[in-house]
Amino acid sequence: MIQKQKNQNLKVYAPNIHLFAYHLKVEEDKFEANQLLWDRCQKIFRKFNINSTLKIEERLGYRVDLLKKTNPQDILLKLESNITLENEQLKITGFAYPLRLHDTYILCLNLRRPEKEITLQVEEQKTEAVSQKFFQSLNPDGCFLPKNIGCSLGQTLLLTLWYPEKKWQFWKSTPNLQELRELADKCLENFIDRDSQVTEENRIRATSFGDTYCNLPEFNQAGELFNSPIFEYGFPSQKEDYCHILIWIFCDGKTDVKLQNNYQKLIDLFAYRNKVIQAYQDSRQLYQEIVKKHKEIETYLDDIFEEMPVKGKLTKEQVNKFKQYIKEIPNKNREYSDLIRYLNIYRLTIETNTQNYQKILNNIYSKSPEDKIDFLQTFLKEDCQLFTEQLHADLEYFKYGAQQLEQANSAIRARIEIDQAELKEREIQAKEESDRRLNILLAAIGTGIGVGGIIASSSGQVSPEHPLRWPLQPEASNHFHPFISFAFLSIIIGFFSGFLVYYLFQFGHWFTNKKNKSN
Repeated sequence: MIQKQKNQNLKVYAPNIHLFAYHLKVEEDKFEANQLLWDRCQKIFRKFNINSTLKIEERLGYRVDLLKKTNPQDILLKLESNITLENEQLKITGFAYPLRLHDTYILCLNLRRPEKEITLQVEEQKTEAVSQKFFQSLNPDGCFLPKNIGCSLGQTLLLTLWYPEKKWQFWKSTPNLQELRELADKCLENFIDRDSQVTEENRIRATSFGDTYCNLPEFNQAGELFNSPIFEYGFPSQKEDYCHILIWIFCDGKTDVKLQNNYQKLIDLFAYRNKVIQAYQDSRQLYQEIVKKHKEIETYLDDIFEEMPVKGKLTKEQVNKFKQYIKEIPNKNREYSDLIRYLNIYRLTIETNTQNYQKILNNIYSKSPEDKIDFLQTFLKEDCQLFTEQLHADLEYFKYGAQQLEQANSAIRARIEIDQAELKEREIQAKEESDRRLNILLAAIGTGIGVGGIIASSSGQVSPEHPLRWPLQPEASNHFHPFISFAFLSIIIGFFSGFLVYYLFQFGHWFTNKKNKSN
């Protein structure tokens, strides 16, 4: 308890804040979107009563500084102002450095308590250590936090301060490491003043649930960089309110020099880091959209196959309905495949920027191989690998959705083709049967006509000498009239002929079917 109280009262020397903000460049006609970083910078200037104006001049090139200048050597806009801390006016200095890295606008903004300043005696003297609340004064109203910057590709905040020189030699001892961690935590708490970052409504709600007003970024890791301890807060996999903050406590006189020498490399390093994280976080939103679409497809296909009878034939109405499904499925497949393609683009973005991050690390290491850079490599070994593996797993899983649609489309087509072929065959058979019956009918009619012709030809047997008399007439003979005999015989012959024709047709049809089946 005494140790924590001591750390809270420990003053810090030359505290700095470095903002590295990244915003994707969009089409030239979207001027306001491309101005976002520069507008945010001006708002921060007003917070600190800085009278400077950041003027931007677009230039061609892959990596170019954008400060509009009169001196070609100037790439930084120098800043100077004063803040009040515990009723004392303190001078602050810094710089604004606008640039563009390919398709990314970058704002590097630094505000600090200078290590030295000119006194009334016109002598440059070392400044005094200040209270840890100085970090609170450097972030009024949370102006440096992501929710107020709002850049599309994320940001990194780097806070630096000097550890008391008398403790430099022993900073790696366990007690000092614990003290350094507690000091970093306290600086973070002062920088993000939770009481000032919350509305009254959220304050009441948080109090009701026993929560803090404003969540601080969680501690991620501790390490060493350029011979001094550094602490990282915030997890890249965090979906909401992600805030990446590094607190670097200088315990070596060369650390600050090495920071300056590698400043440009760190700008690029954080750019690729934030691109990887933003791509992953965007992929998580797309992931939810694909999950929803995947479930819709499964339900859609289930409904289709529930309508398809396992046994029996498709009706004409069912065939038409399934033909409509065949028209719909390619569109659904295209929409789903587009989502998968976008997810794959995020994977490629992560892999590309991971490689760029590795190149910058290799460059830093080649310039100072004696320095440990394991702290910066952790992002590669853990986060980037996790993101890549997650995207690969997602793509492998979701590709079956497209395959399901293709297989369903093929299955429906096959079923329709089979049923249509069978239907066509039935129609042909029905037509053949109809034709056969028609031929029989025509043959029977022909036979009847033939019989009628025979009867008609026998009418010559009726004459005045041999009139046709009915049996009850007085003049009727006891014998059949020749006409009656001829007519009766013709009917018997006609009936026998029709019967013979019918069965000859039936036998021919049976023989043809048997022959076709045997083939």
